[in-house]
Amino acid sequence: MSDWPRSPGLDACRAAALASAPPEDPTLLAALRKVAGGLASSERALLVVPEYADVLAARIALECALAEGARLFGAGASVDEAAVDALVKSAADATERMRLLDLDPSAARAPAPPAEGEPAEQPSPAVDAAPDAGPRWRLAVLGVLLALFALATVRAIFFSAPLVEELNAEAAGADVAAIRISGTTAAVTVRSGWQPAQLQPLLSALRLRGVTSAVLLLDSGAGLGQLDVESGKLYAAFKADGG
Repeated sequence: MSDWPRSPGLDACRAAALASAPPEDPTLLAALRKVAGGLASSERALLVVPEYADVLAARIALECALAEGARLFGAGASVDEAAVDALVKSAADATERMRLLDLDPSAARAPAPPAEGEPAEQPSPAVDAAPDAGPRWRLAVLGVLLALFALATVRAIFFSAPLVEELNAEAAGADVAAIRISGTTAAVTVRSGWQPAQLQPLLSALRLRGVTSAVLLLDSGAGLGQLDVESGKLYAAFKADGG
């Protein structure tokens, strides 16, 4: 029996996001590609802002935990409550620092000095000189908040809830691999070819069972998004076929 989660620390996730070479840990590498693989060059430039790098690191750590939770489902894993609490707290702290920075750009911390042997970062422009920084930060924070909700759902359905119903996924669409329901919450696993255009049959299947919210996971274990079943809105950070 193994404990969940065993996510890399935020320092490791931050270092992986800033490094020029990919990490050796396959779980960390997959999470890094999902979270940071689609960043524009202007967004990567913001990584020199410690608060922004912290939020990105928290998102990567949460992605690792989600993927690990999906893989461990049914394997008799136990929840390390202290590790979950620490992960949630670190992510919440990072989002709060980012929110405060959005309100007061002058509060930005100075970038950390480079490690011995590492090249020094180029000086970054003043935070308040970047007109689009605020919206990008808010999107980054939103990604963390959605991941925290998904983490709570995975924790409840995969590990804590004694009564989990496995729903026949065929009625929800060809690319829906599995649906697990606990009360009014569900965890839905979709294949890589699934697209939001296929949402309607999934919504119908979930509504018939009284589900009000669901977390969507790829069959690789990576988090895809959060589904408000009542409104039909999908809050997704990544495309299903994004690799």
